[in-house]
Amino acid sequence: MRHHSHKDKAERFLKDFEETSTTVMIGLMVISAGLYSIIWIYITSKLLQEHNIHAPESSRGLIVMAALPLSWFFISSFIQNKLLNSVPLLYTIFDIGIWGFIFFLIFKFYIDFVHSFTQITQSHPIIWNGLFVIGMIGVVGLIINMISLYPFLIGIVFAVIGMQTELNSLLKGHTIKKVSSVYYGK
Repeated sequence: MRHHSHKDKAERFLKDFEETSTTVMIGLMVISAGLYSIIWIYITSKLLQEHNIHAPESSRGLIVMAALPLSWFFISSFIQNKLLNSVPLLYTIFDIGIWGFIFFLIFKFYIDFVHSFTQITQSHPIIWNGLFVIGMIGVVGLIINMISLYPFLIGIVFAVIGMQTELNSLLKGHTIKKVSSVYYGK
């Protein structure tokens, strides 16, 4: 089995990577109210998965970042209408428990994603994890409907834009050229 150096991994990853300008990223974030960050993380995770055996599965990211929260939101709304009048404390405890579990899964995915990303880019995980933690405060605000915590969601937006910028700079610094869907080294 051939051992691949970091440079080989990064080069193979960057061959499949498409550069996106920061301006376009900001525009997509504004237009989608930040939801583009989920799409970007999913797509990047899918690319990482192809080049790093330790990368989290992209389908896991889609499930924990979109499917579970949306599903529980609709299910809890239905349950709330049925149970809130009869046993409000039980509903509240159950709801907090489920949201806590979903929050844990999202957080675990982000940590795994950042770990995989930093293995490829050789950037420092504290920066990206810190921004994601700040963003998760905003996610908690969404879950508990505390509007004062919503601005913290900007942490995830900054992390995604920063990660894209990091990848763009790696691509510019690499000796890879794309010629009609085929990559050639200089």
